[in-house]
Amino acid sequence: MRKGLNYKRRFRRFATMGMVRLLQSPEDKGKEAYIANISRDGIGLYTRKQVRPGEIYYIRPMSWNNLDELWAAKAVWCKAEGDCIMAGFRFTSMTDQGFDHIKKRLLLSFTP
Repeated sequence: MRKGLNYKRRFRRFATMGMVRLLQSPEDKGKEAYIANISRDGIGLYTRKQVRPGEIYYIRPMSWNNLDELWAAKAVWCKAEGDCIMAGFRFTSMTDQGFDHIKKRLLLSFTP
């Protein structure tokens, strides 16, 4: 989803790697997905799960000790790419404190 030439992101986006589970409800077991990038505003994933733009999904980090952690996100776009689906999600209720926690867990360096 390309914006105009003068479009500027609200938050810096970072390429990273990690595994998550993509769920349709908080109680769902979900399917494995791989993080492509993340920002304070949203997350890009590679998945084999069909994604419908406009729907709310839940994302659970797999490699963290806290399995209760769950991020709510609205699917914004998706595109088939080979055997996978690339999808972009906008977090529905991410706080600065919550994203600081994610940055530490993913060992992201945020130097300007």
